[in-house]
Amino acid sequence: MKLLNNIVLYLSIAFVIGVFLGLQTSNTSHAPIYWAAFVILLFVVAYRRSLVIFSTDYLFSCIALLCFIALGFLTSKLHSPQYKPTHYIHRNLTETAAVKLKIKEELKESSSYQTYIAKVIEANNENATGSILLKIKKDSFPKKIIRGTQVTGVGNFSNFYPLLNPFGFDYQKHMNDKGVYKIFYTHPAHIQTTNSKKSIYSYADYFRTHLENKLEQYNFTQPQLAIIKTMLLGQKRALDKSISQQFSKAGLAHILAISGLHIGIIVMLLRFLLSPFYRFKYGRYIALSLQLFCLWAYAFVVGFSPSVSRAVIMFSCVAIGLSMNTKGKTLDMLCLSLFILLLYQPQLLLQVGFQLSYSAVISIVAFLPLIRPLFYSKFKLLQLGWDTICVSFSAQLGVFPLILYYFHQFPGLFLFSNLLIVPFLGLFIGISLLVFLLALANSLPEFIADFYAFCVQLLLDSVAFFGKQDFFHFTNIYFDLPMLIVSFVGIISIYYFFKLRKKVFLYSSGISLFFILICVGNHQLQQYKSEQFIILHKSKNTAIFEQKKRHLQYSSTDSLSYVLEGFLNQSGIKRTSKTPIQSIYKINNKFLLCVDSTANYTIPNGIKIDYVLLRESPKVNLDKLLKQLKPKQIIADGSNYTSYVKRWETTCRKKKTPFYYTREKGAWKFSW
Repeated sequence: MKLLNNIVLYLSIAFVIGVFLGLQTSNTSHAPIYWAAFVILLFVVAYRRSLVIFSTDYLFSCIALLCFIALGFLTSKLHSPQYKPTHYIHRNLTETAAVKLKIKEELKESSSYQTYIAKVIEANNENATGSILLKIKKDSFPKKIIRGTQVTGVGNFSNFYPLLNPFGFDYQKHMNDKGVYKIFYTHPAHIQTTNSKKSIYSYADYFRTHLENKLEQYNFTQPQLAIIKTMLLGQKRALDKSISQQFSKAGLAHILAISGLHIGIIVMLLRFLLSPFYRFKYGRYIALSLQLFCLWAYAFVVGFSPSVSRAVIMFSCVAIGLSMNTKGKTLDMLCLSLFILLLYQPQLLLQVGFQLSYSAVISIVAFLPLIRPLFYSKFKLLQLGWDTICVSFSAQLGVFPLILYYFHQFPGLFLFSNLLIVPFLGLFIGISLLVFLLALANSLPEFIADFYAFCVQLLLDSVAFFGKQDFFHFTNIYFDLPMLIVSFVGIISIYYFFKLRKKVFLYSSGISLFFILICVGNHQLQQYKSEQFIILHKSKNTAIFEQKKRHLQYSSTDSLSYVLEGFLNQSGIKRTSKTPIQSIYKINNKFLLCVDSTANYTIPNGIKIDYVLLRESPKVNLDKLLKQLKPKQIIADGSNYTSYVKRWETTCRKKKTPFYYTREKGAWKFSW
């Protein structure tokens, strides 16, 4: 495979750059679109000068790259709601509205709501487009709505809450990256389904439910059934959180979600089973047709979930490339699948799962031919182990920077856990598919069911063993965007060095490593100098962080697991301690007074209060407090009643005292 001279790869990279630029720019004028169209037109004119792309005409080569950048930019902009007049964001939908929707995807439900992503068809009896987050209030007997069903009803549109804590999970951005910009709240009594015809999704849901009911007739334990449903049927809701965490710590989280790994294994199994067809003249095409049919049949069984559909499209193209039996065609078809997916939905580029899938597969395609020849054994079992190490290492090399950037953790035992489990994953998936077929036909022998249950339990026990080795699980790793970019530059330089044997690429990788070490060292140095005091926003609770160089003291009336983890990930701090909430805090040379529900406060002599934190809705005479203490600012956190906050804000406005409400302005922060 000529990766270095692969035209399709370079054009795909140019297209991805264009899509990324289009997604990151928020300019609503049409000038960028006109410029993109002009560049594409320039390419068409320049093509008349060159019949061979990437020939010695370097001017044409540059224009071709610019053309694909412009094409990617234009694609992302044409999918942007700002350029769609019928998109619902251009309508006044802040109050009660009547809508017609079509269910696109079912999300994990909460204790109060069933949650879906839905496509808007009509809003207030006018045609509309776009996707929303549909939240249906749970009643006594919540009824599941099948994907593809049309829903009409009345409810309220609402905006997503902005990120209020700087190191928390930005749910608004997460949903915006999926093309979802508003929430629609409704009640089961206010909606009705209008589909009279059954869709392919309803048939898939019925088939999957029927299969699950068949499996429940056998002696599988609840954890075993949950793993089977999660790994092979895409039903993540059945999985217990503790089991999910064990897989993550063991470096095996990727085998839980049906993704490129599962579909890739199924492709390899199908190629092995259909290998006799390759002996015939047109057998290759018959085998390819059967592979594609089986892949899309499996996608049907799991309900055409977005992640599975993406993986099936990707490996359908890969299967076509493999069947061509031509050097370089696998990468060409992989790039083609990338182009197709982004052309249809540019927002996929911002989704973590999409980035991880393509990074892993491209890394395997690039590095596996370099690593695999380093060792060869005539013993098939030993060679299988080496091949597994090569594939796992190649994949991890591609996703390693992304894992550090998004999750700030890394399982040190990933190579050992993958070496022991991944080689048998193909056999496990093969047995699972056989069990499914026999169960559907009511012909599953008890001894095969028991053996299958033993295999599932062995998988759970192995993962639990690796997950308990906390010493090898590295967390709270500081890794920012510049380090991510430089890491990929270093990885690409390593590839080019082993491929071309030129020292310049070795120097480039060394410089990349040196830059990362400089960033880490600079961050550590800044932490030794940095101190800050933060009042977080937490609904119905008070939460305070005090960072004193490399040590964090936190106080809270409730759990802080997610917020604390986010802060530690971004700061890289290891030492933490929990302390009770104090009445007075010293912040550098200033003092902050906390007034709680008792509304009692005493000020020691010689202390001048600069800030006052009102928490837990104290019935305090704010006029008297302002006159007595004369603070520089009043702060109200999320533990207070909204009516109290509005009254305090009015009082502060009259007294011309600055007022800060964390629910509206986010966390209050003081650094020195």
